[in-house]
Amino acid sequence: MPLITTYTAFSVAPAADIFKLILNVETWTQWDRRLEFTKAIGHVHAGASYSLKPWLGNEITIEVLEADSSKLFFHDRATFQFGTIESERSVEKVGPFSLLTQTLRAQIDPQFLHAFSRSFWPDWAQGMIEATRALALKADLDSGTLGGGASAQVAPKADFDELITDAAGRSARVVSEGRVEKWRNKVCSVVPGSS
Repeated sequence: MPLITTYTAFSVAPAADIFKLILNVETWTQWDRRLEFTKAIGHVHAGASYSLKPWLGNEITIEVLEADSSKLFFHDRATFQFGTIESERSVEKVGPFSLLTQTLRAQIDPQFLHAFSRSFWPDWAQGMIEATRALALKADLDSGTLGGGASAQVAPKADFDELITDAAGRSARVVSEGRVEKWRNKVCSVVPGSS
């Protein structure tokens, strides 16, 4: 039985700009506070690998399964003695917004599943949610669109609701762990555990 957490954040930054941040593995520590460092050797592409070290853990080598700039999709896998953990990151343009979705999927050996699901998974899943939010915010800040600057594209609340409904209907991905927050300072987000 796989363990899966999916989270989607909304951004006003261009989808291609967000994807460039995903491909720039060396800078992940700027938006993922769980990481002490990351290292990539050369260009990140399918078949390549990179390494990262969580603050509370050992250095991990991760294989890139797919890094497709045309589809704005990144998929990687870490293999451990107790199983595998895969991450998928995708960006989709929806009207004037970008949807940044990260999915964390663990396939754990049954003899380790109970301990893993209770001891590690909740923190890893919550960390992925926080990292997704932070990446969306970094993209907004880097693009200059945060706070309604001259380049910001802001839709009225009714248009925003329609965009979200349309995105949910068209997307095969599931937006879980939250709901869309009301407009606040022209930035929208998904809030875990809200109803």
